[in-house]
Amino acid sequence: MLSAVLPIFLVGCAESYTVHVNGFSEVERPIWNMAAIYVAVDANSENLIFEKEIKRKTEKLLSLHGYVPSAKEQLADYRLSFEAGMDSREVRGYGYSHMPVRVGYGHYWNHYYGDYGMYAPYARSFYNQWLRMRISDTGRLNPLRKGMVEWVGEAVTARYSGDLREAINYLLVGSFEYFGQDTKKRMTVTIDENDLRIKEIMEYR
Repeated sequence: MLSAVLPIFLVGCAESYTVHVNGFSEVERPIWNMAAIYVAVDANSENLIFEKEIKRKTEKLLSLHGYVPSAKEQLADYRLSFEAGMDSREVRGYGYSHMPVRVGYGHYWNHYYGDYGMYAPYARSFYNQWLRMRISDTGRLNPLRKGMVEWVGEAVTARYSGDLREAINYLLVGSFEYFGQDTKKRMTVTIDENDLRIKEIMEYR
């Protein structure tokens, strides 16, 4: 299970996602450039339409990063499978609320926020949205390696919005920052909506 993270928001004109990425591999660089990769979907998925959407986005990113999407598994060097999901969690605490104080004279009144206020409890849900990718060898070049897992990549982001369909774009782009690499530790990537890769894959619905 992917580790829970708290939402982080950056102030600016463009909306940003903070994505935490972990890559696992037993070899230094398992996925060679220009490799043919078949993106598989789970035919028994509860939402096959969404899975096919993720497949198309993944194939586009493979092309952008120098790999060759394969239409058939038997013609590919690697098989890429994936899982995506969302977990919700409620955050509770106390927040300080400033109370408006009205001051002025005559017919002219202004409002300002002074130091008068109170602490009040609050509860808010946030969502861990995650993506896990797995690369395995098809055995096309070496039958002895067929089915061997070459790389596992995990990406997670936390938002107060539970829209996984939007978040998947950022999870995919974040994953491709370290695609095929053993990161040795969790890496953090900040991606904003103006990223050209986001714009490219958002067309695939």
